Amino acid sequence: MKNSSVTICKIVGFGHSSGRASSEVAIYEYRVNGKLYKSDSPFPSDKSIKIGDCYNLKYSIDDPQVTDVLFEDGKVGFEGEI
Repeated sequence: MKNSSVTICKIVGFGHSSGRASSEVAIYEYRVNGKLYKSDSPFPSDKSIKIGDCYNLKYSIDDPQVTDVLFEDGKVGFEGEI
C-alpha cells in the first residue's frame, strides 16, 4: 500500500463476511486524526484472536478506510481506549 501509515486497532467483535465465500471476520476499531473508524477483516485460522486484542494496522493516508490488519506481527500491548 503506497502512501500509508501505521496505527493500532482493537478487536471489538466477530462476524461473517458478506462476500461470496462466507468466512469469519474480526471487527476492529481504530482512530486516525481523531476520527474513529470501524471495519472488519478476515484473520488467519491459526491465530487465537480475542475481543480486546490489539494489532498494528496499516492504513492509506489518502483514504483511512483502506486498511490492512498486520496479524502476522502478533498482538501489541495497548491499554486504554482507541
